[in-house]
Amino acid sequence: MRGKTKKAGRKRKTHAGRNATLVILLLFIFIESYFICVYLYNKYADGDGGAAAGAAFETTGAAGSASGTDSAARTDSASGTGAAAAAGSNGAAKAAGYGGGAISASASAFTADLPERVIPVRVEDIADTRLLELINSDYPIRAEPAPELLFSEWPAVPVAARDITLHVSALNAAEEMIGAAREADISSLYVSSGYRDRAAQESVYEGAEDKSYALPPDHSEHQAGLAIDILALNVPQYKMADSPEGLWLAENAWKFGLIQRYADEKREITRIAGEPWHFRYIGAPHAWYCHYNDMCYEEYIQFLEDAGGYRADLTGFTGLTGFPAYAAYPKAAGDGGDADNDGGIYAVMYVRPVNGIIYLPDNPRCEVSGDNRGGYIITAREERTGPRA
Repeated sequence: MRGKTKKAGRKRKTHAGRNATLVILLLFIFIESYFICVYLYNKYADGDGGAAAGAAFETTGAAGSASGTDSAARTDSASGTGAAAAAGSNGAAKAAGYGGGAISASASAFTADLPERVIPVRVEDIADTRLLELINSDYPIRAEPAPELLFSEWPAVPVAARDITLHVSALNAAEEMIGAAREADISSLYVSSGYRDRAAQESVYEGAEDKSYALPPDHSEHQAGLAIDILALNVPQYKMADSPEGLWLAENAWKFGLIQRYADEKREITRIAGEPWHFRYIGAPHAWYCHYNDMCYEEYIQFLEDAGGYRADLTGFTGLTGFPAYAAYPKAAGDGGDADNDGGIYAVMYVRPVNGIIYLPDNPRCEVSGDNRGGYIITAREERTGPRA
C-alpha cells in the first residue's frame, strides 16, 4: 500500500508541474501579444511613424479657384473641411490588373501599406463630400444637400428656367463643359433640369407615363443636385443620342467629371432606360475610368469594392477641369492655374470601417466620400514634383 501511495504522489506532482509550466507558457504568450499590439498601434495609428509605403497619398497644395463672378464662394463650398482621405482600415488594397482604355493615360493596380502619417477617425467625424454616393432604386439618398451648396445656374449656364439650381461641383462642371462645347461649335446646349427637392421628384415620378425613365422620390440623383439633364435647341429629346450635340457630350463629358449615367446597353444593371441627356457629376479620375472602361456607375462602385483601388495616370491631358476642388494647383505668377491643368496622377482606394473607424492620411489633398453602401472612396492626387511643361 505504501508503494502505491508513493507512486500516486509522484503522479500528482508530475501533473502539477506540467500545469504550472502550461500556465507560465500561456502567460508569456499573452504578454508578448500585448506588447506586439501596442507596438503596431504606435507604429500605424499615432501619425508619427509607420512604413513610408503610401507615396500616393503624400500630397500637398490648396484648392484652386472656380470660374465666374461667384467663384470664390463656390470653391469654398466645394472644397470641404480639409484632409479627408483614407489609407484604409482594411490594410493594403487588393491588387488587380486592369487597363485604362485605348488612350495614352493608363490605370494600374494600387497596392500600398498604411501611409507614413495616418490618423484614426470615427465615421461620424469624417469630412464626407458625398459626391460619390450611389443613388438608385436600391440605395436611397441619405440626405439632400445643404442649401449653401446649391447655386443658380443662370446666367453662367443656359437653362430652361432661371430657378434651376445645382450642387456647386456639378454647376462648375456644367459651366466648363458648355463653354468648351461652344468652342467646338456646339452652341445650342442648355440645362433642362437640375436639383429637385423631394416634392418635385415625387411630382415628376407620378406624372411619368413611362416609369422606365423615372425614379421614385428619394431614389433620384436629382435630389442630390449632382444630376444634370442637358438638351439642345431644335433637337427632340429622343434624338439626342445621334445628334452632333449628343455625340459630343458622350465623347467629352468625362473631361469635366461627368458621366452619361443611363446608357441603353446598361439597362439591365441600372434598371433605367437609356437617357443620353442625363449626366451625373462624380469628378476625376472616376469619370475617366467609367468612360474608358465602359462602366455604368453601379459597375464602377462594385469594381472599386472588389479591386480595392487603382492608380490613374492622366498626365498629358491638358485643359481637364473635372477635378475635385483640392486637386487644382493654386494660380501663381507665371502659372496658368486650372487652364493648363495636365491631369496628373491619382490614387483611388475603397475601404470599409472597422469598429466605426477608418484611417485617414494627414494630408489636405485627399478627399473621402461615402458610397451609400457602407464603404468609403478615397481620392488622392499625387504630389507634383517638377515644373509644368
